[in-house]
Amino acid sequence: NGAQLQNIAGGGIGLRENAKATLDQSTIFNHELPIGCAPLPQVTMNESTSLTLKNSKLMGSSGSVNSVGIDASSANGVRITLDHSNILEFTRKGLSLVSVGGSFVMDGGVISVRNDAIGIDANKEMPLTIANATVRGPGINGVAIRAGNLKLRNSVIESSGIGIKVLNQSKMDLGTAIDPGNNTITGGNLVGVAFNSTIDAVGNTWTANTQGADASGHYTTRRTVSGGDPNSSGGNFLMFLTGQKIKL
Repeated sequence: NGAQLQNIAGGGIGLRENAKATLDQSTIFNHELPIGCAPLPQVTMNESTSLTLKNSKLMGSSGSVNSVGIDASSANGVRITLDHSNILEFTRKGLSLVSVGGSFVMDGGVISVRNDAIGIDANKEMPLTIANATVRGPGINGVAIRAGNLKLRNSVIESSGIGIKVLNQSKMDLGTAIDPGNNTITGGNLVGVAFNSTIDAVGNTWTANTQGADASGHYTTRRTVSGGDPNSSGGNFLMFLTGQKIKL
């Protein structure tokens, strides 16, 4: 509680086997390394490990190249909980999640990376639940979230490149008619690449006056847009195949 791990040249925390860690009101900050030195991830996780961050902050040095906040890789399912915690200033990825099963839950807080980096990069099996949060992926090639299994509610997604990049065979819930998303998704494209799938994205705010959205960025009439339709490609969402659909 209140741990301050600062000016670290290497990794801050490494979790192995069945290790569990909870940090409350803590800060982990990487030291800026000399040119040519690749930084280690601030936190590494594998096997059946668990990490909870409460009111805490991971911060990378803006001058380091290819820095990563949390690098989790497991065939057994890691578990990560961010409770009003921030992951900031990393130059490659805020979080790299390659896990079969497990869970990532974020309630509140901000994930904001540097230009052309990825905020959250998850494989298609890793389930993500994000609420009341902000995820930013600035830069022309930046991505806020790359995932295949995501439930998103009451959150803000901002990116100059791609807001949410959807992986093949994905399971995406950005809002339904019964449970609207109430998300704001602006500044990038929602890219759907799952074959013959339907992405639910009801009740969100998009870029205004774009692809049928009104002046407030809303789709007030429920509709389904299919790949190949006139509105299937644009600043709000983009579908490459005719079999894809998004429910608005």
